[in-house]
Amino acid sequence: MHPLYARQLITFAGDGGCFAIGTLLMLTMYADDDHALRRERLRWVCLIVGALAFMDARATWFGPAARLPLGGDDRGLSDASVLTESYGWTLSLLVSRYTQLATGCVAVLALVYLAGLAGAYQAATSSTPSSFPRSRRTAATH
Repeated sequence: MHPLYARQLITFAGDGGCFAIGTLLMLTMYADDDHALRRERLRWVCLIVGALAFMDARATWFGPAARLPLGGDDRGLSDASVLTESYGWTLSLLVSRYTQLATGCVAVLALVYLAGLAGAYQAATSSTPSSFPRSRRTAATH
């Protein structure tokens, strides 16, 4: 990857990371039964942290234009300002890329959730015998 594109990607990954890493943290809810995340109940912490990170970035990029993080402070320009002023991204392109990333992450979460539902439904309707006792009718109970 060309260094110019790599710097743009790293800058974009500031808020983009909130979407991507937040999604990965939320997906830890589906850890295997024997995984440490599930045994130690850490998946709940990951879910909360991931959801908060996702929601924070979503509030920025899906809100009004006045809330966009443009400008700078004593440390320099914000990531959004660097992308628009240094790399020539338009504001609509910037917002569009963040909203596309967020929409893709929500789609991944939905697909994994639906796959889990399908797996649970398949397990519930499989031909394996149930552990619940079944009543038998005998000649005496007719």
